[in-house]
Amino acid sequence: MGLLIWVCHIDFHGAWRKRKLITLDRMDVTRLNQNAKTRRLSIPKIIDYDARRAHIRDAALHVLAQAGEVGSLAGIARAAGMKRANLYTYYSDRQALLDDVTDHLLSEEAEAFQNMLTQHGPLTQTIAELADTLLSRFCVWREYGPAILQIWARYPDRLARLLAELRRSLTQRLEAAHKTGELKATGAPENGSAMIIALIDGLMLQVFLESDAIDMEMMRPQLIRTLQQIAGVSDV
Repeated sequence: MGLLIWVCHIDFHGAWRKRKLITLDRMDVTRLNQNAKTRRLSIPKIIDYDARRAHIRDAALHVLAQAGEVGSLAGIARAAGMKRANLYTYYSDRQALLDDVTDHLLSEEAEAFQNMLTQHGPLTQTIAELADTLLSRFCVWREYGPAILQIWARYPDRLARLLAELRRSLTQRLEAAHKTGELKATGAPENGSAMIIALIDGLMLQVFLESDAIDMEMMRPQLIRTLQQIAGVSDV
């Protein structure tokens, strides 16, 4: 109805009609362009949130490994190839980022242990798979070794809780193997689990600090035999 009235109004004003028609045409084009831009901008961009957070965590570890400190969020954003403002979409502040990096590192080590210890099968096989998994993990972490050590130094309570959890899980596995006759050792399973954890973490420390001095592939057979001997596996 408004359009019909406007057209009739233009028809009754011939000299004015052409200028008004031109003005209306330009306005229509402008509105169409604006609508087109709005439609393009309103298309949702698919973002893998977890993958982006993992990328930011890697950038934070890289900055820490290179500079010896985490630094500012601006520096981490540059290392991640993104704007600082976009970084706040994933982390409210630097402490939140550090907490996430720490939680992720500790959960990775815990997951590696738990996945192996909960599998069914001979203890000899479990220990061999555990050694393989951890050696592979050390190779991945090697680049960020000094940074990881600094993070652990910042959060000793979290690291202590992780080690206690790993010792409990490993002790339970050794106790179950003792009941089935897989173990020949008469010592306390909790002592064996503590020694295994100490050996693995000591090796990891050497990898982080002297990565070029340790050949993972050459070390694998000896590591497996040593872990099995500490555990007291009967066929070693």
